[in-house]
Amino acid sequence: MVQLLRGDMSRRNNRPATEITTEPPDPPPSLICATCDRALLYLRSYISGPARQREQWDRYRCVTCGVQVVHAVSPGAGRGSEFIVTLPNNIRHAA
Repeated sequence: MVQLLRGDMSRRNNRPATEITTEPPDPPPSLICATCDRALLYLRSYISGPARQREQWDRYRCVTCGVQVVHAVSPGAGRGSEFIVTLPNNIRHAA
């Protein structure tokens, strides 16, 4: 499944659209919940940026305790940057 968040190209900044997909080009990693130590359920990925500087944000949810997690990989300055953000349980995403 693929969905675009913006038009194909924004006239203002010439940035490609952000794509929402459940089949990203780089497979999302398997992650463990830091709260309850259970496997996280992969939900979707957000892909944005030009091909050489593409960023991928993977969204997860813990089915046991409800924690939501975002795993991001950004190419940044010649080296890849990877980070994980845990979101409060009350944040919801319109799918």
